Order: sequence, then C-alpha cells, then structure tokens
Amino acid sequence: MTDADHVVLLAAAAAVTAVAATFVIVVVLRHNDGPNRIWAAGISVLALSSAGVAAYRPEEAAGVSAGAVAFAVPFAMATLGWGAALLNGLRPVVPAVGAAAAVATGLLTGLAEGSSLEAPAWALTTLLCAALCAVAAVLFGRGAMGPNLNALVLQVATGAAGLGFVGCAVYGLVAGEEVLLATLVVCGLLAVSITPNLTALRVERRANWWSMRDESLRRDLIGVLGRQAFVQDADDRLERSAHLGVDSALTLVRVDELAEINLAFGREAGDAALAHVAGVLRRHTRPWSLLGHLGGGVFAVLSPVDPTSIEAAVRMGLLHDPVPDSLPTRVEVSFVEVVSSPDDLAVDLLREAQSLLGPSASGDETSEGVSAITAGPED
Repeated sequence: MTDADHVVLLAAAAAVTAVAATFVIVVVLRHNDGPNRIWAAGISVLALSSAGVAAYRPEEAAGVSAGAVAFAVPFAMATLGWGAALLNGLRPVVPAVGAAAAVATGLLTGLAEGSSLEAPAWALTTLLCAALCAVAAVLFGRGAMGPNLNALVLQVATGAAGLGFVGCAVYGLVAGEEVLLATLVVCGLLAVSITPNLTALRVERRANWWSMRDESLRRDLIGVLGRQAFVQDADDRLERSAHLGVDSALTLVRVDELAEINLAFGREAGDAALAHVAGVLRRHTRPWSLLGHLGGGVFAVLSPVDPTSIEAAVRMGLLHDPVPDSLPTRVEVSFVEVVSSPDDLAVDLLREAQSLLGPSASGDETSEGVSAITAGPED
C-alpha cells in the first residue's frame, strides 16, 4: 500500500468514525429506539474496524485486512436492513441471517489470509455486502415511509453501495488480490451519505420535531399523545400525505360505558380501562400509526393503512390480551373510520368522525374529548 493509498484510507476511516460518533450521540440523546440502536451498533463496529486498519503503518495496513474488517463490513450492511425491517414492523429474518453470514465470512477470510484463497474469500465477503445492500434497499422502500424522500435517498445510496461492492469483488477476482482500500472507501461514502437520512426518516415516521423533554410533556398519562399534540402531529402527517398523493385514514376508538365503569368500580378502574385500551392500540397498530387520546374515553388513530384492518387488530387485541388486575371487567369499544381528502385538516376529519360516532352508550350527546378538540389548549 502506497502512502497515497494510506492517506485515502485514513480519510475514509475518519469519515466513518466522525459520522458514527455523531450518530451514536444523537441516538443516545434523542432517538433511542430499536431501529436506531441497530444502526448505531452497525456503524460503530464499522468505524472501530476501519480506524483500527488505518492506525497501521502503510507497509503493514495491507496485511491486516481479514478478520475484523471482513466481519465488520458485512455486519454493518446487515444492520441497515435489520433496522429498516424493525422500522416497518417486520421480522428481520433475512438481515439477521446476513449478520450471521458476516461472522462466517469474517472467519473464512481470516483463515484464508496469506494463502491463495485470500482473494476469493474477500470477494465472497464483498458480494455478501452487495446482497445485504440490496435487501436494505428493498426494505427501505417498504411500508408507509416508502414514498418519503429520505427513504428514496437511502434506497439510492444502498443500491449504489451494492454496485460498488460488486465492483470490488470483480476487481479482486480479476486482479487476484483483496481490495481493502476500495471496500473501506465505499463504506466511508455510504456512511456519510446515509446516516443523516436514517435520523431524518425516524423523525418523519414519528412526526416528532421536539426535544425529548417537550415530547414527554406532549404525552398523555396513558402513554399516547394528548389532544392538542395529536392535532398538531396529525396536521403535519396529513400535509405530507397530501403532497405525496397518499390518503390517510382516521379511526376513532371510544371506550363504551366508561362513565358506568367509573361509577360501579371507581375512578381507578376507569383509568385502568383507558390504559388498557391505549396499550392494545400501541401493541396492535402499525409502528407508523399516530395515536392520541382526545379525552372522554375517545382515542384517535391516524394511519395510511385500511382502517378496517385497525379495527380487526384492536378487537383481536382486546379479546386476547390479558386484562390487568385493576380492571374488574372487560372493555368494549366502538369504532368509526373516515378517509382524508387532499385539503383536509385534522379538525375536519375529527369533526366528521365525531358526527358518525354519535352519542355514547351512556347517553351523552357528544363525546367530551371530541367536542373539546378546538376549544383551546389542554388544561
């Protein structure tokens, strides 16, 4: 490896390390959820391995390609698809298998170092990276965030990286040598281009532009958005959906006979009923669904999926999920669904849904929470 090659290697390693450090800090302080933890683990492993290789002197760096780097590069590519699968609520079977294959190829390349099998083993590693990039590109295009610009950038970046890995593999086989430098440069470019979009994709999926403290204040005591926060986020979702030409569906879920539960079993039982329904909604709706409690035992779910699937999933959850000890009776709920038009605001959908929901089973003319939507800030 020449001095010029080593300078390029140092630049690639520095880029990966700087982006990894920034991304990990953002994940810890701001976006500490499953997909981002997986992505942070992948890019951290990649940064540590590339920095370790770059720390060697130029005459030694070419001899330390196997082992850690041969494992770290495909492992990092596997975590891209793994996180994308979690983001869409899918089981990350293929990426998990890819991560296991990364360990195997790392061992294979390490054992082959210095032998005639070193170049073919390294080519196998880079081809595995290309395949995992293709899987990640497909997964980034799945789900409600598929049409999102950040998801499109991620698809293009991972697809281009996959082609780069194929080029590295072909060159390594033709030239009969491993191509450590080119592989790490591809990884450096990929890391710089995708990590800001990974964070942005999560932000857009959550429609969440506030600090962690503000976000906790926007949450209802039962773990979903409060009335005003839901309206704010719903307006943002509807605007972006209209821009993309995607219809959204609003589902109202009302806890039936909430007043009777409060009277018969006490306020704690009523609170337990609300918490139980909120938990069912969190567990049985898609991860990208926007959930809110409007007050008066009325919950709202905004999602691009068919609302009938939400109703079926929630009814199944209420039927099979265990009822907490603090709730002495099973909860019954009513549903109403409306589909958005391009110019609809959240309050428009909520008013339409309220008119369809009608009076509660206890005889109230109007649900307390729905009627208070435009009445001003929350208490």
